[in-house]
Amino acid sequence: MTHISTSDLEALRAGTIDDAGLDRLLSAELTLPELDEVSAALAEAPSPPMPAGVAARLSAVIGVESERRQSGRASAEADAARARRAKQGIGTFDNAAPDKKAALRPQHHAHSDS
Repeated sequence: MTHISTSDLEALRAGTIDDAGLDRLLSAELTLPELDEVSAALAEAPSPPMPAGVAARLSAVIGVESERRQSGRASAEADAARARRAKQGIGTFDNAAPDKKAALRPQHHAHSDS
């Protein structure tokens, strides 16, 4: 059984673990206390920086959504979506709508005596 080393755990906690140390951690059969140590180390490890391209796209999306909400388009779009769902749920009330009560009436079948 391979156990984790203190140095690998410290490197994981600091965010400086190398590929070999990561391979050792991934291939180790960890005991419950070791799993707790790895979980704690991961919770303390610094997050890697977000790539600049992702950060720029995320910032653009947030800016557009913020403008949309401030302009009132968000509530208008939400109201229109709610109205569409309500209309689909209850159907229409025009003359072309099917007679739903007819489906509940007993059917009379003509009998033929042939």
